[in-house]
Amino acid sequence: MKHPFASILILCLFSILSSTRAEDSKPPVTPSENEASSAVLTSQAWESLAAKDYATTKARIARCRELYEAKAKEMQETLSVVPGPDTAREFWALNDVGTCLFILGKVAEAEGKNTEAIAAYQEVIK
Repeated sequence: MKHPFASILILCLFSILSSTRAEDSKPPVTPSENEASSAVLTSQAWESLAAKDYATTKARIARCRELYEAKAKEMQETLSVVPGPDTAREFWALNDVGTCLFILGKVAEAEGKNTEAIAAYQEVIK
């Protein structure tokens, strides 16, 4: 399959978390070593996006990509069909990195940076 990241948009819906909105912008908080799993970083990115803490959101996304993007690309290369919800956990890095790219697009939209948002969304489906 040439574009399995497109399936990430569907899988993103499974990882959306509800969180409390905060109106204040805060300096980014660097994740500690015990917060470095892709699932935790992705959850923290969703939470900081909901809080409109875009600097922290970008920091979480950058850390997730730094640690797991290579594994996500490796998983992408093994795909021959779009994974369904029952097999999504097998592609944990692909799902989490793709979700982070989607969140990055949402941050860019919120900041009024439409060109950057489009680029992030295109990266998801690339």
